[in-house]
Order: sequence, then structure tokens, then C-alpha cells
Amino acid sequence: MLVIGPEEVSTTRAFMNRVADCGCEGSLRKQVSILVVDDNKVIADTTSAILNRFGFCATAAYDGVTALRLAAESSPDILLTDIVMPIVNGVDLAISVRKMLPETAVLLFSSQAATEDLLEDARREGYLFDIVNKPIQPEELVYHLNRVHRNSRPH
Repeated sequence: MLVIGPEEVSTTRAFMNRVADCGCEGSLRKQVSILVVDDNKVIADTTSAILNRFGFCATAAYDGVTALRLAAESSPDILLTDIVMPIVNGVDLAISVRKMLPETAVLLFSSQAATEDLLEDARREGYLFDIVNKPIQPEELVYHLNRVHRNSRPH
């Protein structure tokens, strides 16, 4: 059983408020919603701010446990997650989100070369995820996000 602390509750409220502010709730979404997950708060917040300026509805989460709960509550269009994080790494998070929300596109990003083992484990389970390296230019990140979003939608 997950016990939610005060910080996580406020994070959930902030995420849901951000989704509402963007007009992302309901079936008439105007913007693509992105859940940005990185245990480095500066990276998560900065990436979210940049994506919001590009017209996305992006919100940050700082760990995989909180991100999984937020994904279940809000069904983001895209999960953008760091790979190397404590407790729940980004690959395990991506697999869990994919099982729970198969329509959610996933893009992994990491600055660490030690992610190959995690990705190989996911491949053996039948999960293939796109990955980009940090640091990444905002325009290049937007390109990759648009690509995974297009490829995740039914044709």
C-alpha cells in the first residue's frame, strides 16, 4: 500500500490544477499533456516550463512513485521520464504506465550511459522505448515528443 505524504498530495493537486488550467481535462483536449519525470527537480521543472512555452500542457513529477499515481489520475498523452532514478527507475515506470495506459506515448531521456541494462531488460519483456540523450535542445525534444505522440495514436 502506498502512503501519500503531504508533499505528494500537494504535487497531485498542483498537477491536476495545471491540467485544468491548460484545458487538458475531458475529451476535448486542445493541448497535448505531458508528464515530465526527473529526480532532479531543476531539470523536471525547467523541462516542463520549456514544453509549456512550446504549447504543451506539461507538469513535473520528481519520482517514479508519484509519477505513476499522477499518470493513473490524469492519463497524460506522453510520459517523458529520466531513466536513472531511485526506488522506481524510468524504465520500470514506463512499463507500468504502458500496461496501465497503452495509449500514452513514452519517451525516455537520460544523461547516463549506464541505462543499457535497464533498456535490455525492457526489450526482453517486449517493451521498446524511444530514448534521447540529455542535454537536448528544446526544438529537438519537441520534435521527438511530436514523433512519439503521432506514432502512439491509432491510425
